[in-house]
Amino acid sequence: MTNHIPALDLAAVAPRPPAPQAELASGSRAAAVKLVDVAKSFHTRCVLRQVDLSIEPQEFVALVGRSGCGKSTLLRLIAGLIPPTSGRVYIDGQPLAGINPRARMMFQDARLLPWVRVADNVALAARDQPAVAVEQALQMVQLADRGQDWPLTLSGGQRQRVALARALIGRPPLLLLDEPLGALDALTRIEMQLLIDRLWQQHPCTAVLVTHDIEEAVLLANRILIVEDGTISKEFAVDLPRPRARLQPAFQQLVAHVLTHVLRTSVTASETPGPPMDRDIARGSR
Repeated sequence: MTNHIPALDLAAVAPRPPAPQAELASGSRAAAVKLVDVAKSFHTRCVLRQVDLSIEPQEFVALVGRSGCGKSTLLRLIAGLIPPTSGRVYIDGQPLAGINPRARMMFQDARLLPWVRVADNVALAARDQPAVAVEQALQMVQLADRGQDWPLTLSGGQRQRVALARALIGRPPLLLLDEPLGALDALTRIEMQLLIDRLWQQHPCTAVLVTHDIEEAVLLANRILIVEDGTISKEFAVDLPRPRARLQPAFQQLVAHVLTHVLRTSVTASETPGPPMDRDIARGSR
């Protein structure tokens, strides 16, 4: 039997900072993130090198790049799950040492405990929250009537909604999303993208998303960073009004522009990604 590990409640497993716990319970101010000359190696393999990055409070940043370029490693450094080989990570101006207590993380796998009911899975991240907070979190993701169900009775999209509720309970200052929609079918993925966008607009926090789906990055992010050969090679500002429409020319032009840089093809920013293969890659197909 495969062991299922819940999405990490980083705030719960880390030592508490000196700030009052009530601040996190009511939704503290969004976190500022800064990386200074950060490098990360695993044995002799250098995954990240000389990364300098600043993320402002309430900014939504997407990390895009080919598989193995270091996107998820960068996210785990911000979460404090792994230490940098050199350089420093700062959260709200303070050097990060160990697990980031101001972050919650959501993974591609919902990581729900199958022997625990839905509401109790959400409550794993709500140790300092009243019971009503679990109900409110499930209501946010439109699963208010499924709290007493077992995870195995839910669809894949519903399980990811539970994982999102668990990540958002208490309104964390920093939300880290590691390809959370990558395993969903196309229609469910679109529904979840719209849900994340709506919830982020209602309760803004600092958010960092790792994705292969360029349309998803343009839909959700204020800024898109291209990770290439272990460093940030390019960034794109997303100055489109929300809610964003995928079929608008400006949206598709930006998708094509980002795709051009990632794939190093002849597609220009003034063209929409016409060939079917380009369209599939833009949507994150593998």
